[in-house]
Amino acid sequence: MQQQCMMDQMLITKPLILLIIGFLVWNACYVEMINAQVSIPAKMDGFWYLNRRPVTEKESVVIEAFFDPVCPDTRDAWQPLKQAVHHYGPRVTLVVHTFSLPYHDNAFVCSRALHIVYRLNSSATYPLLESFFDQQEKFYGRATANLTRPTVVNNVVKLAAQTVGSSYESAIEQGFKDTKTDQATRIAFKYGCLRGVFGTPYFFVNGFPLPDAGSPLDFNGWRKIIDPLLSQSMDMPDMDRYRKVEKPKAETPIDENEIRITSQGRMRSYITYAMSLLQEKGSEEVVFKAMGRAINKTVTIVELIKRRIVGLHQITSITSTDINDTWEPLEEGLLPLQTTRHVSMITITLSKKELDTSALGYQPPIPADQVKVSAEIDYDGEGSPNGRGRGRGGRGRGRFRGASGNGYAGGEYEDGGWENNRGYGRGRGRGRGRNFRGRGRGGYNGPHVDNQEDAGGYNQEPPFQGGRGRGRGRGTRGRGRGFRSNGQIHAAVQN
Repeated sequence: MQQQCMMDQMLITKPLILLIIGFLVWNACYVEMINAQVSIPAKMDGFWYLNRRPVTEKESVVIEAFFDPVCPDTRDAWQPLKQAVHHYGPRVTLVVHTFSLPYHDNAFVCSRALHIVYRLNSSATYPLLESFFDQQEKFYGRATANLTRPTVVNNVVKLAAQTVGSSYESAIEQGFKDTKTDQATRIAFKYGCLRGVFGTPYFFVNGFPLPDAGSPLDFNGWRKIIDPLLSQSMDMPDMDRYRKVEKPKAETPIDENEIRITSQGRMRSYITYAMSLLQEKGSEEVVFKAMGRAINKTVTIVELIKRRIVGLHQITSITSTDINDTWEPLEEGLLPLQTTRHVSMITITLSKKELDTSALGYQPPIPADQVKVSAEIDYDGEGSPNGRGRGRGGRGRGRFRGASGNGYAGGEYEDGGWENNRGYGRGRGRGRGRNFRGRGRGGYNGPHVDNQEDAGGYNQEPPFQGGRGRGRGRGTRGRGRGFRSNGQIHAAVQN
């Protein structure tokens, strides 16, 4: 019985051993075959788009594309990829490898033409590739079914000469007789096989294949892939080696009833100025504009104004814009960078008259019972700049009643935004008390800064206004004069 079990075990083990030995022999033969057929080229395969190579691995996303010049899917994938590369500038580099699919007629001949032209004039490689895309129907299928190979080659030479220049025609013809161009085209195909390419277009990003490799991507698809990679690679230590290039400032006109909100400006000032336009200056509508972080503040300002003035119609529109920044390197060997910020924008119109009720962002006036004209506004904790004075009689507090300003202060356009116009105001007060007199001075150095940026947004303060104030103190009375930034400002007036 024991002998029978041993015999059975040997019968099972022997085929397994033979199978393992056979696999090892096949694997060794396959590796040897690959090594014999694929020789190491003198330089890396591929056509670098715009002859632009990455400077360092941290400063660029590298896209590798395997293209068949007579593949319709490759043709459809080219324009979105080209748009993405131009959109990101030097932060994205592209290298294209030819991959001649055997079931596409004349794919090898067209791919070889690209290698020939690349040797003659590398800058003409991509124009020729686009010529193949534009005239694909002439080089495969029924158009070439009855043509001989020399005829097809001759047609390819003529197209290449039209693209590169007629002076290159004879050189292109000789290129098809040169075995080096044949070898370069074969190496490109074998390189794709070694990378696991099985169809075109096929993409690698930073050395890794895309999940849906083999399918065209549109521009938004490329942005979804590239944006996260750039946000991870462009950290602050690398950007310390660059300096932002200041753009020339351009002036843009501003309407009197247009208010551009910044995260640095004071809500009190914006609200007071807008209400003065609607109530004192006779404006029928006020337009608020903001970008980036100032959008939330703008919505709050509008809601507060609607609860102070009855019957205001509202239209809100939201858009976005791209702000391009240029960075010059501080070290040798680095290339200039161009960064793009995608900034949201909001425009809110408040009007006494009825607006277009069919507009997407239209809002009717809020009910009159929700409007409190005489109510104090909560400015979310925004304090009022105040001046303090000392006198023998005590302290008093006063409230200025503002006079109307002289229109809207101008601003300077910078990086898609508006610079801050800061004013400086000073006040003097005199108080009268029992058997004594006092004097005091106070200053206001422009807007409160909340250390936030508007992502290239508007940076502008409402207009500078003057005013008179009347203050009361404990056991004393006083009057004062001063200048302030527009809006109600509480100031201490000495007695």
